[in-house]
Amino acid sequence: MAIYDLTAFGERLRLIRKSLFFSQTELAEKLDLSRSFISEVESGSVRCGYDLIFKMAELFNVNLYYLIRGEGDMFGFKIPVPSLGGKQVGDPIESIPELIWYLERSALMRYNLLFAATRLLLDEEERIAKEIEKFDAKTKREEHEDETAV
Repeated sequence: MAIYDLTAFGERLRLIRKSLFFSQTELAEKLDLSRSFISEVESGSVRCGYDLIFKMAELFNVNLYYLIRGEGDMFGFKIPVPSLGGKQVGDPIESIPELIWYLERSALMRYNLLFAATRLLLDEEERIAKEIEKFDAKTKREEHEDETAV
């Protein structure tokens, strides 16, 4: 049994795309897909995976129920933007409270941060292991010195 009707889903995707003023090519680029795939989904001839549906919902603030079932408003609730003192989108985050605000409200930002941290740990694994060994050796040496001083 299909969770959603392909043709109706494709029509809703077309409406969302047009509401965002994207061409099929622009939407495809934002989702790392081909324009022909977007066209096939919009025509109802191809089903897209749930990972793509969730990505569209998050990237474009689309109501997931609307996208899958056609229920509710097209776009989800608007997240209030904190006062950034005249900052523009793309400006660097300069304070810890500002970073925390974004991390609390954006799953995509949390994912990107965790991905970057994981990548750094993997790239620096050998150096980190050596630093840990040095720290452990220093701690043991200090403990030994404390024991012999007593």
